[in-house]
Amino acid sequence: MLTRDAFAVANLLLMLLLTRRPAKTDTRPFQTSPASQSVMVNDTVSLDCLTGFSAPPADVHWLHNGQRMTAGDQAVSEFGSRRDGGVAGRRNASLMLQTASFDDRGLYRCVAVNPASGTVVRSLEAVVNVTGTAHHIPPASHFFIKHHVESR
Repeated sequence: MLTRDAFAVANLLLMLLLTRRPAKTDTRPFQTSPASQSVMVNDTVSLDCLTGFSAPPADVHWLHNGQRMTAGDQAVSEFGSRRDGGVAGRRNASLMLQTASFDDRGLYRCVAVNPASGTVVRSLEAVVNVTGTAHHIPPASHFFIKHHVESR
């Protein structure tokens, strides 16, 4: 059985929990969008974007022709100092395709999602053009050495 003081404390705690404001969520537009580029076949494609401040910091991923990417070297890092007592931050996202192929041509976009509110912010699109000639080099097993033996 609760005493009168314990009952008052329990009511106060319940009131604080019910009236507590939810954490502020915010996601700002991108500060830097990826830059369009033209590369030769087998060259490296490197794209970067910088999110605006987001509270909490945004989850960032890449789209290629509207589809979420799983290929390439993708890295996301915290950029600069956090604001609002450490609850907001900016993220720098990088995408690197080591050996570009014609399949890598198209539109690339960086997407930031605020994990608390679900707010989605998209960067401007970058166009990647891959040019040149794709040479197919057969594996070594397709080569043979012809020996010429002279008889005396």
